[in-house]
Amino acid sequence: MGNTTLKMAQAAIDKRDIPVTLERGTGYHYVIYDSAREKVYDTESTMICYTSDLSPKEWADEAERLWEIIKARLISIGTM
Repeated sequence: MGNTTLKMAQAAIDKRDIPVTLERGTGYHYVIYDSAREKVYDTESTMICYTSDLSPKEWADEAERLWEIIKARLISIGTM
């Protein structure tokens, strides 16, 4: 395990301009997409227990993967 914090992971996500916020649940993490302009809120979860289980780069990769799932769902319902 590394020493990655939620703040470090979010910074890596933000650096890639992925429009989600990483949050920690109990035994998992999830990303939130919240666009007031589009009046859209959506989440997607990943079963990674500890923030320190991944490096900041790996968190950005995971956030990008989850964002693609959210984006596809929003496109399919005509929201994006």
